[in-house]
Amino acid sequence: SKDRKTGLRRRDGSVMLGPIYDEIDYLDKYKRGFIVAKSGSYSTCYDDWGNLLGDSLTSFQVEDYDALSVLYIDTLCYLTDTLGHRICPPVGRVHAERINIDSTTVLLLETSDETNVVRTNGTWIIPPGMTLGSNENQSLFERGLFTVQSKGREGIIDHYGKWIIPLNHQHINF
Repeated sequence: SKDRKTGLRRRDGSVMLGPIYDEIDYLDKYKRGFIVAKSGSYSTCYDDWGNLLGDSLTSFQVEDYDALSVLYIDTLCYLTDTLGHRICPPVGRVHAERINIDSTTVLLLETSDETNVVRTNGTWIIPPGMTLGSNENQSLFERGLFTVQSKGREGIIDHYGKWIIPLNHQHINF
């Protein structure tokens, strides 16, 4: 502590965070640790290793799933694995949906131009470079089926990542 400011040292004595914060909290109730350093009305979030997750934050929240956590930091959402490492770029919105056929929960990750789907165990349902189709049908979704788009082509994939209709159609109507 210096001038009533708080910092953080590693076990080896090296400085992890300099003494510039009003308060430092350690959140470990979500299977992994997050360091939240506060200055005035703003917070800075770090992982256990001191890697910056977000700066000048006005809000910070974590939701825990099987092998994943979603960090809501201001207007962005970060998906992290069990070690706290980010597994994809930040997205604008994450919401959980239950598949009725076998009660599986999946997370829909939305950015301004695409939506992807990941199982709560960390398995990507829609392969990288592809996105959830714009004509997503709720009855298909409830049965664990998703229309997928890539390069002007569409197909249907199930919630295990198995192709039901290959990705070689211009448009799929149902």
